[in-house]
Amino acid sequence: MANNEPDKTIFEESRSRFLIGLTNSEKNDFKFTTLQGVHDAIDKIQDEHGSQRKMRNMTRIRGFIEAMEQYGTVIEVFLNVSDFIAFIWGPVKFLLLVAKTWAESLDTLLDAYEQLGEAIPLLCQYESLFTNNKHMRRLLGCIYADILEFHRRALVIFKRKAWKQLFHSTWKDFNAHFRRLLDSLRNNAALIGQQATLVEIKENQRARKEQEKHILDTERGELQRQALSVISKLSPADYELDYDNASVNWMKGQSFGLWLLENTKVKAWLDPTDANANLLWLKGIPGAGKTILTSRLIAVMREMDRHDVVFFYCKDEDKLRNSLAAILKGLISQLLTINPGVLSYLYDECAKSREVTIESLTALKLLITIAVDCGEPLWLIVDGLDECEQKETRKILTWMLPLLKSGDGPSNLRLLIVSRDEGDIGARLSKAPGITLHNLEAHSNEIRVYTSRKLMKIQKKFQLSKEEAKELGDRINSGAKGMFLFARLMLKHLKCQTSLTELRAEVNPSQFPDGLDQVYERIEDTTFPAPNTLVSPEPTESTAQDSTDDDFEDTSRPNTVKDISNKLGELDLSTVPTQFKTIGDDWFAISNPTIEQSVAVELLHTFSEDGAICSANFCHDATMVALSSNEVVNIFDVTSGTHLCCLSLEPPATGENTKNYIRSVAFGPDATGLIALIAAGSEDRLLRVWNFNSKMLIHTLAGHDNVIYSIGFANSGLIIASASSDETQ
Repeated sequence: MANNEPDKTIFEESRSRFLIGLTNSEKNDFKFTTLQGVHDAIDKIQDEHGSQRKMRNMTRIRGFIEAMEQYGTVIEVFLNVSDFIAFIWGPVKFLLLVAKTWAESLDTLLDAYEQLGEAIPLLCQYESLFTNNKHMRRLLGCIYADILEFHRRALVIFKRKAWKQLFHSTWKDFNAHFRRLLDSLRNNAALIGQQATLVEIKENQRARKEQEKHILDTERGELQRQALSVISKLSPADYELDYDNASVNWMKGQSFGLWLLENTKVKAWLDPTDANANLLWLKGIPGAGKTILTSRLIAVMREMDRHDVVFFYCKDEDKLRNSLAAILKGLISQLLTINPGVLSYLYDECAKSREVTIESLTALKLLITIAVDCGEPLWLIVDGLDECEQKETRKILTWMLPLLKSGDGPSNLRLLIVSRDEGDIGARLSKAPGITLHNLEAHSNEIRVYTSRKLMKIQKKFQLSKEEAKELGDRINSGAKGMFLFARLMLKHLKCQTSLTELRAEVNPSQFPDGLDQVYERIEDTTFPAPNTLVSPEPTESTAQDSTDDDFEDTSRPNTVKDISNKLGELDLSTVPTQFKTIGDDWFAISNPTIEQSVAVELLHTFSEDGAICSANFCHDATMVALSSNEVVNIFDVTSGTHLCCLSLEPPATGENTKNYIRSVAFGPDATGLIALIAAGSEDRLLRVWNFNSKMLIHTLAGHDNVIYSIGFANSGLIIASASSDETQ
């Protein structure tokens, strides 16, 4: 028995790899399947097809069954076990019973078994060879590995709910693998027939592994190409960037949000065996910290090797993030990695579409229905559903909720919706298991811990007593009412005060903000004081340096360029006191000295042009700047101020009007992100593109009827967009 252990190891390793893709139910079914069970299944199929007058030529599988029967007899003699062969009969029976429902798939499967039967030798005639030559038994293990690999790949196809829709695309990919398996089986048969030596067998196996590696590398490259093509066709929002932006808020506090994992409703949702907990609603008031907590949950699931989680962050007034189509695009793009078996189908479907980017909801719903059919539990998270317009919210819920119900049993999907409790969302999810974030004591405790930690800096800066710091913390925690953002903004606002007098005024109970709106108003009044209130700040009572790092950045309500421009537009520059200016020889910059500054403004270089400068643009890493004026673009090195080159319009302006100002200039990257192109849009309605390295003009593009005022490159550098006063792009 001990002499057979090395032989058995080959079989056990192959079987272990095969079992990875099976459910517990399938493992048990396959383990107890016999040859008689296969014959019974074939008889059943013939009886059904006979009664329906749809008879198929089932004898095509006979050669395979005979070869496997002899194979089972031989390995049982040498390994003294019979359960290895069961994991061949089990998949055969399963595949036949599934494929019988569609004549085309059954014929394809029977053809495959016929070819396998022709490639596998009848081994009983070589019984003495295996008895006398132990190294020949390696080939028995190789045959077993090839047959299990055939069935592993075939099961992936036929186990899907939508396997008929996917069949042509998936079997096309399967065929390439199948050809290699047939070649391997024929090689092993030839080695057995010629009674190969151990050296020949090892060389054959080495060559096969090398070939497999080369083929797998090629396939990996093709899959990557297809995935990029599908993503380009979908053009989704950058969901990973949204996740990263939200995650920044807890990165410095690794314990943040871990209490959520102890919540009984979250535990149930994370348990794929709990069919009654496949829907969860995390709700809360604005500023409660829902998005940050959601990103923490995603991070934990990824750390737990639960890579089968897909997510989407909705955002108000962002067309890439506030509709059902946007959500579907983001989810499909992530599922390409989680469920690569559907990639070929999605690629084929996208290639058929005549849309530049797929916007059709019908098409997107079809693609997502196929993509989520991975057979394994899949966690789906949609954050900020209330950020979408009401009509889109209805569409999203109408699409999502039925996905949790499967016609033939529990769905593999588990859905988490994160939003405010309002409107249609509240009505549709009223019976769903819910967690009201701002009412949870664990969440309030986390706000208190955060406040206490941040107050240490304020206490040190203003030399507060422990009693004063505690009173201040209690006031902030009480005012927060479960809103993390309230505490974060208020603490940062207090930290920016310049004197103890100002601090005490800000925390006076009669003036203390009530709610987020009043906090924003307080910060806005401080950031943009009215002209008649611009006075010299009091001397700072503490010179202690304070880190500008903050655990939680405000990503919920940033000042927009329009907001800032409107406020600055109200300032009368002639009345701004000197202490609010950073003054140079012929320039000055305005800032509020009562607000902590993170950027010091100073003049670095002065560049001169013969005429008015109409456009300035930095390259992506800010090492160069391009300035445009009449008919020329000048490029300078930002660090040294060195003039690098001058690009002139070709042909130059002629006639009465010799002015042709370049109104927009841009740097363009190549595929690696390096600067490769320079583009300029001018008053003569032409867009010119130069090669950055050679400085040669390579394109002159026409199409606008008026001055080109704006241009920009895509990240790939392959697409350039331009906008003109003729109201076209």
